[in-house]
Amino acid sequence: MTIIYLGSLFEEHDTGAGHPESARRIEKVNKDLLSTVAPAIKSDGGFGDITVGSITPAERTVIEKVHQSGQVDKVMNITASGGGFIDGDTVLSSDSYHIAAAAVGVCIDAVDQIVDQNHHNALCLIRPPGHHATADTSMGFCLFNNIAIAAEYALKNKQLGRVLIIDWDVHHGNGTQDIFYGKEDVFYFSTHRYPFYPGSGHESETGTGAGLGKTLNIPMAADISRSDFLDQFQLGLDQAFVKCKPDLVMISAGFDAHYLDPVGSLGLETEDFGLMTEMVIDRARQYCAGRILSVLEGGYHPGALYQSIALHLQKLSVYKPS
Repeated sequence: MTIIYLGSLFEEHDTGAGHPESARRIEKVNKDLLSTVAPAIKSDGGFGDITVGSITPAERTVIEKVHQSGQVDKVMNITASGGGFIDGDTVLSSDSYHIAAAAVGVCIDAVDQIVDQNHHNALCLIRPPGHHATADTSMGFCLFNNIAIAAEYALKNKQLGRVLIIDWDVHHGNGTQDIFYGKEDVFYFSTHRYPFYPGSGHESETGTGAGLGKTLNIPMAADISRSDFLDQFQLGLDQAFVKCKPDLVMISAGFDAHYLDPVGSLGLETEDFGLMTEMVIDRARQYCAGRILSVLEGGYHPGALYQSIALHLQKLSVYKPS
């Protein structure tokens, strides 16, 4: 069974006219996804069991398990003043702190639902995204690192030994890598366009100290073919699972590698995200009973994003433990 988190609350993070990370990204998802999925379930249209989760903002103390208090203060203060830029391309509105805390809270609840065995997997369709946010800096459209906070929560509150984070967003998740770069209990695997924003993600970046060998970056050239991309993703995925042997898998699910995406584009088709989802499910089944938490990151073409999310959800929802 899959639990999905979505709602119009996440449209209220207002980044202003013309900003690529706008509410327009998920309006169709919030309006049409479940109305499309529900009839498909009833008619055996390819979806499995899906429930909708509740949205409760995380307490500040939870956010500060990963982020420094000064960073949280900065987000709160800009929000309280009515909004503004926290960096050159990251905008806050008067509701942004509350919404960002809700995004974190959703991911925490999803961990509970999966680890406590109420659901096999979860999909969190939230914004603002998170994987560029470091422990002390909000950047790249990201305020707090949703998936990193969820991983830390799973390790500390659910007594898990190892978490694997798979990041297939077109941009390298510098924040997630940075947060866990010296730690041994989180393995970070990323495929991303390179060279590209934010400039990190070279294959030589493999971790440090206790985290040495716990980071695997596979940079992709802008003109890579779909087949080569999928081959490299599969090879990296196999390495990540063997090295990590995870108790829980998390996906930073950005869909901006789609060929229609105006920001990223690595030439992928919607079906490629379905194939990558299947690859992750097959390996998660072997290592951690299929426990997967997927969190929305990028994706800036509303139509392509909607289709990619729907296929991703379909693949997650039909999973049954072997």
